[in-house]
Amino acid sequence: MSRCQVMADELTYDGTLREISTDAGVLRYHEAGEGAPLLLLHGSGPGVTGWRNFRGIVGTFAQHFRCLILEFPGFGVSDDFGGHPMVTAHGALVTFVELLGLDSVDIIGNSMGGGVGINYAIRHPANVRRLVTIGGIGTNIFTPGPSEGIRLLTSSPRIRLANGSSTGCTRWSTTRHW
Repeated sequence: MSRCQVMADELTYDGTLREISTDAGVLRYHEAGEGAPLLLLHGSGPGVTGWRNFRGIVGTFAQHFRCLILEFPGFGVSDDFGGHPMVTAHGALVTFVELLGLDSVDIIGNSMGGGVGINYAIRHPANVRRLVTIGGIGTNIFTPGPSEGIRLLTSSPRIRLANGSSTGCTRWSTTRHW
């Protein structure tokens, strides 16, 4: 069995689940791996959670990054902070990053999580090293469509899967003119 497969097999929902208290309530998240922090931000929809969105890839990324899968308020297992979950997600991300003392992060955002990641990068550009968004929120200068998002994720040779394909994060905009 490859190292990638062993790592993926060892990661479980309960084994990676963590929580942090905020003034608005408890935020829960999954943590795996070591290295530079990689925030994995989930989309929206009935029954969506960060774990469901990213459990299939977290083992690969955890070999190279400290993966943090945030469960947004009102989704998954985090407390409901009141208000519309899509609106409270940005504030929750800011609080989460501050409470964990993260100075610089990479972000992969799926659908709504991509929008949250973009908003975070616009408001905190010095804190974001790389940002990749995938699916759902339209194609524009910041957000590729699903196939382009996948291409961006697979274009970096830094991470190799057991089957030889590559997975990674790429920043498609090297300027900060957001």
